[in-house]
Order: sequence, then structure tokens, then C-alpha cells
Amino acid sequence: MTVLIMGTSAPSSGNRWNSDFRAGTAVRSSSPQGFPLNTSRSTEPAPIRLTRRGRLVLVGLPTVLFVALVMMLGVSLTSQAKAAGNVPAPTETISISVGQGETLWGIAGEFAPDRDPREFVAELVELNGLGSSVVQAGQSLAVPVGG
Repeated sequence: MTVLIMGTSAPSSGNRWNSDFRAGTAVRSSSPQGFPLNTSRSTEPAPIRLTRRGRLVLVGLPTVLFVALVMMLGVSLTSQAKAAGNVPAPTETISISVGQGETLWGIAGEFAPDRDPREFVAELVELNGLGSSVVQAGQSLAVPVGG
């Protein structure tokens, strides 16, 4: 720290100023407490000091993102919906016309006596796009055969 003294006389030897007085300036050689001043400035930056929260964010955030990425990758690779993976063979059907008084339950007993009628009726409803299990006389139905 440089201090400019306005005056022409040299300071007395009892104070904290250097005795060499040049052109109206004096250089202080110690702090007010008597310790030497550190006049050299370090050009290297101070080390980074992270708090506990800073370390948690610095380590935790990339870890969480990595785990989320691995989970999404795992889910996408093991999903059941695969294009052309296990495509069932098309169901072979015959077309029938519903007679007076016939029901899907009766048709199920006639065309698939060895299967559970509830499953067969559900398959008929799905295959023909019916809203319910009620059919009208003369209605055309596709009935699966062979299984």
C-alpha cells in the first residue's frame, strides 16, 4: 500500500513509516498492528471449495440422469410391443348367416364344442366388431374354424 504524504519534512523515527522519504511519498512497511504487509499478488486462482450441497449436486445430478437413461433404455429394449415380432397367423374363418332364434352362445356350442363358450363368444364379438353379444336374424357373422 502506497501512501502519499503532503509535506516537506521527513517523518520521525518513532512511527511506522520507512525512513527513506522521496519526493513527498513514503511507503508503509508494516500493517497498523506491526506485521509485515504481503505486497506480492499471487496470479494463480484460489482453489475451488465445494460445500456439501455443491458436492451432492455435482455428483448426484449426473448420477440420477445416468440411472434414468439406463432405465429408459432398458424399458425400450424389453418392451412387449415389437414390430413384426410374434405376429399371430391370421384366423381362418367362415361366414354364416344367423338364423331365427340363434344366439352367439348357441353358435359357440355348435362350432367349438370343446372350448369354453364364454371365450368363444368374446372372440366372435371381437372378430365381428359387435357392440354386444346380441345378434339379429339374417345377420352375417365371421366364425373362426379349426381351433
